[in-house]
Amino acid sequence: MNLFERMAIELLREETSSERLKESTPEQRKQIKEIKRNLSDFFINSGIKVGNEKHGEDFRLQVQNSPVDKNWIDIALKNMGYNANIIEIAGGETDSKSRSLPTLKIVTSIGSRIYIVLSGFGKKTNKKEFSPNKFNIEGKDYKYKELYNELVKKIPEKGFDKNVQNYLLYLLDLVANKESVKSGNMFKINKGDFDESLVADSDKKNIQNDFGEILGAIMLSKYEKDIIFFPKSSNEPLIDYEIGNIRYSAKSISGAAPTLTSIANSYYDFVKNDLDIPEDDNVLLKIFDLIKGNISVEQTYLAITKIIDDNSWEALLELLNVDDVDTNKKSCLQLIKDKLDEYYDDGNLYNKLTTFYDKIGTTPFTPISKYDQNASWRHGYVIAALAYQIPKILNKDEEIIENMKEVISQNENVRQINMYNNSKDLSFKITNFDKNINIKFVGGGSVQGPNHQNLRFKIS
Repeated sequence: MNLFERMAIELLREETSSERLKESTPEQRKQIKEIKRNLSDFFINSGIKVGNEKHGEDFRLQVQNSPVDKNWIDIALKNMGYNANIIEIAGGETDSKSRSLPTLKIVTSIGSRIYIVLSGFGKKTNKKEFSPNKFNIEGKDYKYKELYNELVKKIPEKGFDKNVQNYLLYLLDLVANKESVKSGNMFKINKGDFDESLVADSDKKNIQNDFGEILGAIMLSKYEKDIIFFPKSSNEPLIDYEIGNIRYSAKSISGAAPTLTSIANSYYDFVKNDLDIPEDDNVLLKIFDLIKGNISVEQTYLAITKIIDDNSWEALLELLNVDDVDTNKKSCLQLIKDKLDEYYDDGNLYNKLTTFYDKIGTTPFTPISKYDQNASWRHGYVIAALAYQIPKILNKDEEIIENMKEVISQNENVRQINMYNNSKDLSFKITNFDKNINIKFVGGGSVQGPNHQNLRFKIS
């Protein structure tokens, strides 16, 4: 890390909201609490997602496609009867609360200070906005030129931001009209002179993750000289489209890996009956049973830990100071929350979690912060760490990896296509679904959202 990077980090860490409150007068603290409560209600009533409003932290707003800006906040405060000065600070600058996102600093007439980080500012698109179903192209056969012409007509009708629209048409032109060069299992198309800086990185990611599925289909159809078909629905959880008699699973290199949920139902009988493993020793079957069961994602991570990782399970019991945990009962999550709240109240949360992480050999990659003791997701500091530890254990188990390869190879005539949106070219990698594929388990969830995503896997 160079000097300037260290200076930037120090600037961003210069003052937390808790430190600022300690330095405030009783009158200022009372006003800050009042303003935050009124602003929070105002934002929520305006349909804007608010982060941190319950944790005594600075506001973090999801303001994509919303009217939030300096003037809007100024009018809102005046309507509430507050006299305040609002300063707009670019991401990474002195007194900003984000390295990349803009911050609004509110200073009242009595010196109270409140900060609002504008997350999603400048973003023009949403996830899944560019999926095949959004263009009504599912359930139909297309030659590549037919699909290209239909999309060229439909994209301007969607009302996208002008730069996003032009970017979509530019990418379509690349795959449909420019020559692709094949080398081994890679296809490469050189880019033109479109100024991609006009499109926000978050928008480019959404486009790559979803519209990349369409781009890959057009490129392959052109090369194979065969028909494209996007199924409306499929009993094959990994299949996104067909080119002739070959079925493809489309994955952006930056997109989310599929969850085990996507295959646990479809391949359960195969794992149970055809892997030739005694049921008591069939770890993959036990994991499928848990994922198919009626317990939450958080409980599933706890239950998988109990099955595969004695060390982490013992560390968890020690952290909770109990002899056992019944992962089938939702009360197990409340047990974790209550114990961590107790450690918080005693001032021992940091030391207890650090000891737990040292023993299991994994952290959740989120700094341990002393949020309000009623934080509903504090148990995420435990669940997220286990969600990262489980894949490390599974990826070292050669038998489970081989079992997963057997499962994936049951997909006949199936290939995976990965899209790479590089600075100078679009590249597509084709991988056959056979026993020579590489399988890697990936953790899901996060400290703030430990119930959001089950155990995942990647194919390469």
